[in-house]
Amino acid sequence: MAGLALAAQLALASHSCTGGLFPTVRHFPEPNARAAVLADLCHLLQGLAPPERRTVAPAGLLHGSGIGRHVVPHRADRVAMRHYGMLDTLGRAIAWILAVRTAHRSSARRS
Repeated sequence: MAGLALAAQLALASHSCTGGLFPTVRHFPEPNARAAVLADLCHLLQGLAPPERRTVAPAGLLHGSGIGRHVVPHRADRVAMRHYGMLDTLGRAIAWILAVRTAHRSSARRS
């Protein structure tokens, strides 16, 4: 019984789960990470910060996935996000995949 209690304490300390075939580790996000990323993104879009890879990549992801309008409320900032999104390779790839997927779905509906 003491061995089980010790194993439970170790599992809680490392945030790992061994219920399945492979052990998994849960990573808990930093509580202020979202606010920091949004602040960096807003500074980039408003021209207050130079474009860096850390800030251009989220702009590319938001623009490419099409959810930028839900995160960035102002149209002028969304235009800047589109510009930076086209500079980012991953953002362009996601936009292309979603465009192909949308075209495939619309052609399947017409058939």
